[in-house]
Amino acid sequence: ALDPLLERISSCYDTASDLNNQIGRLFQAVASEHGKVTFESLQSGLAKAPYKVHVSVEDWEDMTEEGDLCDGQGLLDPPLFQAVMRKQLEIFGERIVADALAMNQASPEVGAMLSACKLLLTHLEDKQDNVRRSKSNVRLSRSPHTSPRRSPRR
Repeated sequence: ALDPLLERISSCYDTASDLNNQIGRLFQAVASEHGKVTFESLQSGLAKAPYKVHVSVEDWEDMTEEGDLCDGQGLLDPPLFQAVMRKQLEIFGERIVADALAMNQASPEVGAMLSACKLLLTHLEDKQDNVRRSKSNVRLSRSPHTSPRRSPRR
């Protein structure tokens, strides 16, 4: 359902900063009057966009990983929205590469490049998973009743 939007975003940036700016502008267009994105504000904001994207409840649940990527109130602030949209772009890119690879039967060179892209995307996803696990382990290892120990001053 988000493919027209993701295609537009993915074709219109050159740098990470460009991408951040594009997602930031999108956030402004779809945020509620409270400055956060809700399912309803995303749905109504995207319906007004020139590329007419319809977002279903199932799309929202997929995007937010059943709400796990939302704040405690089920909303997306700017950093959470950036993370959700980057994840959606990553999934979109992986799907486009996989589809192109499956359809490519003419050129071994193009097939090799697409395979390399797919491998790089997979490697990047593995690295991101490792970082998430490391952060999770750090949070779990810290007790809420203790603070990090500091070495005594001399």
